[in-house]
Amino acid sequence: MNPQDYLKNDQNAIIQIKQLIESGRKENVALALGLIKGGGMVPALVTHLCAILLIYHDDAVIKNAAVKLYKLPLAFRYYGGLVYNDDTINRMLAIAEDYPDIDASLLVKLIFEQTGKMAAYCLENRLVPAQQVIAQQVKGDLLNLSQMKLSFLPSEIGLFPQIKHLNIEGNLFDSLPDELQNLKQLEHIYFDDTPLNVESIKQLEGFFPKAMAEYYAEKGTMIMYANTNVWNDYKEALHYLTKATLLDTSDAYYLIEQATILRKMRKHQQAIDILDKALALYKTNASSGKYKEQGIYNDQGISYIRLGKYAKAHQVYNKALHIDPKYGNAWYNQACAYAQQQNKEKMLYCLARAIYLRNFFKVEAKKDADFADFYKDFDFMQLVSK
Repeated sequence: MNPQDYLKNDQNAIIQIKQLIESGRKENVALALGLIKGGGMVPALVTHLCAILLIYHDDAVIKNAAVKLYKLPLAFRYYGGLVYNDDTINRMLAIAEDYPDIDASLLVKLIFEQTGKMAAYCLENRLVPAQQVIAQQVKGDLLNLSQMKLSFLPSEIGLFPQIKHLNIEGNLFDSLPDELQNLKQLEHIYFDDTPLNVESIKQLEGFFPKAMAEYYAEKGTMIMYANTNVWNDYKEALHYLTKATLLDTSDAYYLIEQATILRKMRKHQQAIDILDKALALYKTNASSGKYKEQGIYNDQGISYIRLGKYAKAHQVYNKALHIDPKYGNAWYNQACAYAQQQNKEKMLYCLARAIYLRNFFKVEAKKDADFADFYKDFDFMQLVSK
């Protein structure tokens, strides 16, 4: 027997070569290729050689050394570095089926363990322990399982209680494992384009009320600001914001956004009442939302103006300015109220204060219908034009 063919009868050497390749270190892979060249190529190493081609596609030295050892499928030389989507994986596995020495499942496993690619395929076909696959997708406190087209969410997800952000968008499953509730620290969850059934949605609301409140709030505000003056869209946005306020009664921000939608729907008294609830939260917890208290008073004032309740509007604007005398929006909107009351002197005073704080209000005032009666007024035009 040619001494260069010793690998045919040395199983321990074959195991060691496989371990070198599986180590994921280029120097070990180069060493393994040298040992194969010296000991003769054997069928037991063909799958590992294919993996080298796909994993180290950008290393010309390793790639060329691998190609010289065995007549591998030509296509494998070009699949390296590609996004491993369903189409690519199916083509690659179809090619592997024509080569009895290539173990397709092992090939996928090797690629995943060294690159993290083909995670979805490994989960779906249980080629690698689910805990290991999920761990690969964790970055800090984020677990990203999006766009994987998974037919199920592994119960092993419950083994990662540190997760604060979970993305399961773009999958095919409609139910969730009970183990998901172990993610006690979860703050954000994303599941758009995943067809979760009604029972699963209720599960999420029960497991993670605050995370789901945040999800509904983001969805509602996105609809509200993406579609202007569309009544049905406002109703849908209000639906989501209302769900948010019911799931998390401690966050004033959700109430404020709910009131914003109501104001756009011209339901001003309802908006004012909702903002009263937001203010009540601030009295018990000043950090209960992303808005500042003076902003809530300002929003109430806008609705009071639309209802023609100018005294009430001035009352809340004065409260806002008592909290923050440099709050430009309150000065500007109070000027709007005085303009509607035809009180030119106080209108000009408030508008001047607003412009002093933010020059932007000059541009805004020129096109604001609240000042329409003063468009030709000399003092008004001088103030917004200088």
